[in-house]
Amino acid sequence: MLHSLKGVPDGEVLKTLDLRSDWFLKEYKMAANNFSPSQTVAVLSLLKEYDLRSKGVNNDNTSTDEEALMKEMFWRMLHG
Repeated sequence: MLHSLKGVPDGEVLKTLDLRSDWFLKEYKMAANNFSPSQTVAVLSLLKEYDLRSKGVNNDNTSTDEEALMKEMFWRMLHG
């Protein structure tokens, strides 16, 4: 959502994102500067996929080993 709020005053962004502190907004803005909207959507999609896989849903690999899934997820985030 932050990507779509460029140019909006910080006070309004805090309310829209339901943030309690300017500190969190600074962190969000730093992340938004490092990732495009499409990269953000891709990472959120991967997080959802691996959350489900860790619970055994749609897991092509029969293993739900957390460490292996985390390594695979991070590799896909960095190289995908």
